[in-house]
Amino acid sequence: MRYQVFGGCLDSALAFPSLPPAIETVPTSWRLLLGNAPAPDVATSELRSVQLSDDLAVRIATAGRRLRVSFTDTGDYELSADTRTITWYRSPDADLTNARIDVLGTLLTLALHLRGQLTLHGSAVATEDGVIAFLAPSGYGKSTLAMSLTLAGARFMSDDAVPVRVLGTEVIASPGVPSPRFREDAFARFVRDLPAASTDSNGKVSLGDRLDDDVVEARERPLAGLYVLNPVIRKIAASPSRAPVAPTMATIALMQNAKLAKLLWAEESARLLTMVAEVARRAPVWRLDVPRDLDLLPAVAEQLLDWHGSAARGVTSRP
Repeated sequence: MRYQVFGGCLDSALAFPSLPPAIETVPTSWRLLLGNAPAPDVATSELRSVQLSDDLAVRIATAGRRLRVSFTDTGDYELSADTRTITWYRSPDADLTNARIDVLGTLLTLALHLRGQLTLHGSAVATEDGVIAFLAPSGYGKSTLAMSLTLAGARFMSDDAVPVRVLGTEVIASPGVPSPRFREDAFARFVRDLPAASTDSNGKVSLGDRLDDDVVEARERPLAGLYVLNPVIRKIAASPSRAPVAPTMATIALMQNAKLAKLLWAEESARLLTMVAEVARRAPVWRLDVPRDLDLLPAVAEQLLDWHGSAARGVTSRP
């Protein structure tokens, strides 16, 4: 099975219903193979170990010329030296939904990083002006805001991970995962416009399929701006407002919202900082004060589209 993701093609032995299929003429960027558990017994040298939650930890180590990324819930993944092959040694009780999150959220973003491409923790849409991305920790409403703009006429670009790269004086954003995940209250507002839903083990509602092709942006596009979300209560603000972030503070904000910031070891953290600084110098970064009220979403979407050239070309606004 071959899929489009992050500006490339994933040839995978594991199905990814959230990803669009890749056409046959597109060259393969990465292969995901299924290995027989356990992973080969070779000498490893730990690079980083992080406790992500009470019952979930991840360890990154060298294993010969490969990198081994081990999750306590899904098993071991090995990334080849050329970053093109991922082999998953599946734990007997591994959850496939969590494995897909591991591959898209960690393994492929690590492969991109090692090739010099930054991945930000955010959701993104495309408008006439280009791509706008919303950056924030989980639970701040990135997916909800991106879906609201999509219903207002933008094109959905990616959920949870936004790969960007510097090209001359521009920053280019690549399409990612066109299948947003929501908290239950937000999902209820969009349910009539979404494919079938399924609830995963992380407490969010994920889609059983990707969004329709007519509302998804599948091309790489210039980045028009990055918004660092700052939710505020309705009593403080009933409409969104934005303020530019100076380059030094923008670098700090992007570093805090880099997808791999918690997982990288010293050498790669230094490389990540360089990538982030290059993006911060070229792309506008704003703090977006946005009222945390689902009833105000249409007005927030309207304001953002007014700032960024209305709806994306080829997409008509929908009620």
